[in-house]
Amino acid sequence: MVEHRSPKPGAVGSSPSTPAMIKRRKEYVMSKAVAKKKNLAQFVREVRQETAKVTWPSRKESITTTIMVFIMVFFMSTFLFLADWVISAVIQFILGAGA
Repeated sequence: MVEHRSPKPGAVGSSPSTPAMIKRRKEYVMSKAVAKKKNLAQFVREVRQETAKVTWPSRKESITTTIMVFIMVFFMSTFLFLADWVISAVIQFILGAGA
C-alpha cells in the first residue's frame, strides 16, 4: 500500500467533498463576509470593463434578427401542428380499427 500524505500537515481530514475548515466557525463566516464585499466591488469593476468591450448590434441588425425569429416560430409551430395532427389521426385510426 502507498501512504498518501497531505501537502499541508495541519489540514487533517481534508478531501474535495469535505474540505478542512478553519477551527472557529464564527471567524470563518466573518472572513467570508469581508471577502464578499471586496469581491463584489471588484466584480462590478470587471463587469463595467467587459461591457465596454461588447460590440452591440445596430438597430437594423436587431430588427432583422427579430423578424427572422418570428418567421421561424411561425414555420415551426405550423410544422408541429401538422405533425401532431397526423400522429393523432394515425392513433385514432389504429384505436378505431381495433374496436
